[in-house]
Amino acid sequence: MKKTRIIAVLFVLLYLVFMPIRSSSFANELGVFPTIVLQVHEKGFTDDQGNVLKGVIRIPKESRVKIVFEYADIHDDEHEFALMLPSEEEVYSDLLSKKNKRVEISFMTGQEGERYEAYCIIDCEAMDNLVDLILMAA
Repeated sequence: MKKTRIIAVLFVLLYLVFMPIRSSSFANELGVFPTIVLQVHEKGFTDDQGNVLKGVIRIPKESRVKIVFEYADIHDDEHEFALMLPSEEEVYSDLLSKKNKRVEISFMTGQEGERYEAYCIIDCEAMDNLVDLILMAA
């Protein structure tokens, strides 16, 4: 009986950690927050299906958000990203490369309508395509 309870509790905890995030405030209380995963290629920022991301990506207002950049570059270029906050302060990622295939930037969003812009700050083959990623708090 005790084993069954332990397994049930572990299952619930794992579910809470890996569940899709529906309520940003609830997720923030748990220490889990929305994550945006971007593939970084010569085409620019893409989703996991290889579709180039265009337009504005909506993110939850007044929440902690994590942007994950995953390496998918065929030119073996290195990348480093900056995120421009509405205050004009920049937050930087670590170096993304063939050896370091996943980097992230975490930040707190503000009020609805605030814009954030992510872009590569290293001169590379794809630099023209790795600019103007716009995120907006909604």
